[in-house]
Amino acid sequence: SFPLGVQFPAGSLIYSSMVRNGLIGPSAEWTLHVHPVQLYDAVGELCIFLLLSFIRTRKRFHGHVFLVFMFLYPLWRSTVETFRGDKERGLVDVFGLVKLSTSQIISILVATAAVSILFALRRRIGGGAPDADVPKPASA
Repeated sequence: SFPLGVQFPAGSLIYSSMVRNGLIGPSAEWTLHVHPVQLYDAVGELCIFLLLSFIRTRKRFHGHVFLVFMFLYPLWRSTVETFRGDKERGLVDVFGLVKLSTSQIISILVATAAVSILFALRRRIGGGAPDADVPKPASA
């Protein structure tokens, strides 16, 4: 009933998964409607690109834009993972509190590392003016 729901044809991976899990019969031509996670990814990654383009003009040190990407993309990926329906990929029980996919666990680790490095570098550089330690090209 979701307005953006999409269907996939027979032979697709999601089709096989739905048949295996008894959600549709093997004679069905299309899957049930599912979230268009590919579109969610495209929109989210476009937003990340635009934000990184903005940050690039104000970066404070070499690697700043990359570290922001390494923080934002895993968060987006973890969010999109909640809409995916691949139960076959499995979930891991984390300290009995929540079940996360392998991708979500990796995303949390990468985002945490990125934030730690960002704060360490900002503290080391002192949060100076944008590009304070970025050498300027020599004029011709």
